[in-house]
Amino acid sequence: SYILGLLDLIGELKRNVFDNIRIGKSKEASRIFEIMENLYLYLYPFAMYDKLVKEARKKLDVNRKLIEDARSAVTEEVRRAHLIDSINKFK
Repeated sequence: SYILGLLDLIGELKRNVFDNIRIGKSKEASRIFEIMENLYLYLYPFAMYDKLVKEARKKLDVNRKLIEDARSAVTEEVRRAHLIDSINKFK
């Protein structure tokens, strides 16, 4: 139950990343994304214990997609913020 709960937490962290991006807190979004990615990396070895931890493999596969979505959003936001800062320096 604990492992499956942590796997569900990755989805909640993704929502938190997007909420922070939406309100303009890109540094906080990046910090939460790092937690999300590290949690996935720690839990990934449980994929081979799918018989003991039911649906761990499926949840890990879904979480990989969630992480890729969040990574692209965070990267886009950081690059956008950097571009805006660069434009503002020339004004």
